[in-house]
Amino acid sequence: MTLGNKIANYRKNLGITQDALAQQLGVTNQAVSKWESDQCCPDVMLLPKIADIFGISLDELFGREMPRRELAAVEPAWPDDNVLRVAVYVGSRLVCGGRAEPGSEYAYNGDVAGVLSRVTVSCGDVQGDVYGDISVAGSLNCGNVEGDVDAGKTVNCGNVGGDVSAGSAVSCGNVGGDVDAGAHVGCGNVGGDVDAGTDVKCGDVGGDVDAGGKVECGGVEGDIDAGGAVIIRK
Repeated sequence: MTLGNKIANYRKNLGITQDALAQQLGVTNQAVSKWESDQCCPDVMLLPKIADIFGISLDELFGREMPRRELAAVEPAWPDDNVLRVAVYVGSRLVCGGRAEPGSEYAYNGDVAGVLSRVTVSCGDVQGDVYGDISVAGSLNCGNVEGDVDAGKTVNCGNVGGDVSAGSAVSCGNVGGDVDAGAHVGCGNVGGDVDAGTDVKCGDVGGDVDAGGKVECGGVEGDIDAGGAVIIRK
């Protein structure tokens, strides 16, 4: 199979047009058409970028097969520490290294020592983390968490021993530290401050409350800055 045939096949497997591939490479669609019909070859400087777009190595692009290693001889990438790490590999090459694809999810039926992921994760209790926090680029759905929670989207969990930071909404039990959310916060008692993009509904708050919308709490030891109504239940 020629290089042009390979480019055409990989492009079609990705479901993109010649024009779309050309735009990603900064060339004309006529250039891509000529490559695929073997009228000419891509500039050598473009080959690594073409391989990256297709999610393959240069060896694969040129049809060069690398010798296979026995699986038993491959050392594990991480220690056996019960930390849930979610990533996507092609062979030994990490391909999910920048951002989570929309809708990507991973569910683990059990308790873990921590979570490090670039996709949405669902799991049982998080019993502490050797890295000091829970870092999830997607959403986090879990039981109780002994440490901190840091999620790019929503957080749905039980009690949290440390801080909670989320790009969207937070729904949880009691929080030992601060809560910082891009949307609404619904939780139990909070030991520190609460900062929410919209409404806050919680138990007692040991620090300040800053909300873009309505605030409804049991009691607040610090100051309240709200964009809507304030209701103190005590």
